[in-house]
Amino acid sequence: MDVEEAVRRVIRDERLIEPGETVLVGVSGGVDSSTLLFLLDRIAKDMAFGLGVAHVNHGLRGDEAARDEEFVRLLAQRLSIPCHVMRVDVRA
Repeated sequence: MDVEEAVRRVIRDERLIEPGETVLVGVSGGVDSSTLLFLLDRIAKDMAFGLGVAHVNHGLRGDEAARDEEFVRLLAQRLSIPCHVMRVDVRA
């Protein structure tokens, strides 16, 4: 069984997501969360649930954090998924 089928099975068997619900996916911009988003995007279409993307820019890594934020915004736009970004001044 491949990863996509395994995730589909768990969602279905455990009733984690029902048709018509919306799942908010936290995406940092790293490979793990980006892969999760791509995977859920494929599954959502067949299982009739919606997706949203959430990204928090903690303001700790300067330009690198800004690049991650922009990457996540563009990724969500490419997939036609609403994107919600929050900027937090953690140092303050």
